[in-house]
Amino acid sequence: MATKTRRAAGLTIALAAAVSLVGIASAQPTAADAASGQFSSPLDTNVIGNHLPGQDFLADRNGHPHNGTDYSPSQLGVAGDPVYSIADGTVLRTGTGNGNADSATIPFTSGHGVVVDHGVVDGDRLYSYYGHLHSIGVSQGQSVQAGQQVGTMGGTGAGGAEVFAVHLHLSIFVNTD
Repeated sequence: MATKTRRAAGLTIALAAAVSLVGIASAQPTAADAASGQFSSPLDTNVIGNHLPGQDFLADRNGHPHNGTDYSPSQLGVAGDPVYSIADGTVLRTGTGNGNADSATIPFTSGHGVVVDHGVVDGDRLYSYYGHLHSIGVSQGQSVQAGQQVGTMGGTGAGGAEVFAVHLHLSIFVNTD
């Protein structure tokens, strides 16, 4: 179990770094890019934010790691930047986190969120999670392509209220339900 956790954390770090390196000037991916398994930036910009304490990847937050990378909006404090799927996949879940760790739809206090199942990549099932969205633009079961909009950036928390600074929380998960 610890090996899988370390492996998932390592993959998360590697993918988060790779996704954040997709530059501002890069074009949206083509169908050929998506078919080749390439990853796309979740935003039109690539600004990783440190707007709140404890937002760094794996930073300790009340005994739990911050499992993701936070991206700042193009204009600080302004919601609405489009958020894109980082790879081809199928929308597994959409909804609003209820503040409980056992939430069956969207975890914890991450507000409006989307989970995309990207299928098996190098033998492991890969999921991406987009949290704190202002709005959700896809529905459960919908197919998405890399670079397709899944929502807009916001600062939603438990119950969907705008309670956090505007940002995108992106997490990559491997072999989880």
